[in-house]
Amino acid sequence: MILKCDDCDTVFDRDLKKIDRKRLNNNYFHCCSECDIKRFAQRTGADHKKIWDMPTDTDLDISKL
Repeated sequence: MILKCDDCDTVFDRDLKKIDRKRLNNNYFHCCSECDIKRFAQRTGADHKKIWDMPTDTDLDISKL
């Protein structure tokens, strides 16, 4: 299966037998073997926390964060 790394945007191939069928959608992040998965997860969590901590009356478009 051809996937695109959510960290470095490179295209990589992963065997379908190694991927859980539930994770084959865009709701999950995919990282290549060259990227540090733990660092990516920490950075992604921090980015999401910024969105969650934002007040509800803000006029910022969260799709651009």
